Amino acid sequence: MQPYRQALKAEALATTRFETPPGRQLQIDFGERLVDIGGAKVKAFVFVATRAEKQEHWFAGLESAFTTLPEEVLKDNPRALVVRHDR
Repeated sequence: MQPYRQALKAEALATTRFETPPGRQLQIDFGERLVDIGGAKVKAFVFVATRAEKQEHWFAGLESAFTTLPEEVLKDNPRALVVRHDR
């Protein structure tokens, strides 16, 4: 059981969540989906920028997305920027 417990502990440490104060960090991600436009399947690319998930935050975020920037921008594996993974 000891190797199993050690593996679980290592996994928990490797995925430790952290939180920052509201407004300090902006989390962004990109994606793609096939969508139906005028009867044709078209690949649509999406960009998501999230500060929080309450409706009031969405409205404020949309209003200020391109006028103010946070201290940090958190990116999750952007293919355009990541050449290889360093485990």
